[in-house]
Amino acid sequence: MLGDGPAYPAMPPRISLSGVTRAPDGRFYLKVVWFVTADYQGPVLVRGRRLDGPEDLSFDDGTSGRRLRIEPTNSATGLVAPSGYRDRPSTVGVGGEGCYGLQVDD
Repeated sequence: MLGDGPAYPAMPPRISLSGVTRAPDGRFYLKVVWFVTADYQGPVLVRGRRLDGPEDLSFDDGTSGRRLRIEPTNSATGLVAPSGYRDRPSTVGVGGEGCYGLQVDD
């Protein structure tokens, strides 16, 4: 897992955009599922940005901008996985290859 928790992205620490199709808007979109540990019941705020260039990072359809909020319960299904983890499917959009950072606040 990446980071100290309580939320973790299901993605490798390094991602190559080769093989990812560029969307009509010129961005690359990657599916990322976030998992929140069973012992943490509160909301989670995920923020992101490019660290080495001007392109930005967006979540979902772009309306959330550079922020993604994971509600105290799984707002998509209202369910908790058998392991007790909550999950939040999302889409991360980037403008191109580069170094991007994610910050998770609980």
